[in-house]
Amino acid sequence: MSKEFKFTDKQREVLDWFSENECECESELTLQLPTGFGKSHIICETMKSYESSVIVFPTLTLLDSFEKKHLSDFKGKLLFICTDMKETDEDKYNGRLTIRGEESKKELLSLEGKSVVLTTYKSFPFVLENVEELDVVYFDEAHHRGVKSNLTHVEQSIDKYRHKINMIVNMSATPSECCNCSDGSFIYTHFIYA
Repeated sequence: MSKEFKFTDKQREVLDWFSENECECESELTLQLPTGFGKSHIICETMKSYESSVIVFPTLTLLDSFEKKHLSDFKGKLLFICTDMKETDEDKYNGRLTIRGEESKKELLSLEGKSVVLTTYKSFPFVLENVEELDVVYFDEAHHRGVKSNLTHVEQSIDKYRHKINMIVNMSATPSECCNCSDGSFIYTHFIYA
């Protein structure tokens, strides 16, 4: 991961909560943190304890920004799986992206050692279908899991391939619209008081 980040006391509190609860919860955590809190830094820090991580973004712009800001010097295997890209976008990601087809399936099946897969909500079902097992899946802007256009294919894929995922971490400022927060998931909420 890129340069060391100095965490605030509040961010450290979230990291401590995460460490204490990731073992106790069955398989899903939701972190409700305000905009600008540093959710991306929380993702980078917590994924250090996992071998295989997938980070799911609602847009290619957020995916690209995360990679440039946080993974520029990542030493493990880094895959970009974006089946929703236009063919003309391929040049922009030349040398670091597998769009679709047999090559991307082989890469996903051969995840070993420290690996990170960056993908979009639209492409996430393809990732789940073609990977053997994942230590953790992070949903950035997890309230997008509840958007009707994503809801069907993302949630159906999770239902079908849940046995492949050890932990799901939802990151959002507004998780009430994402996932099944009433299902007993561990939820951390950080409020800013005026």
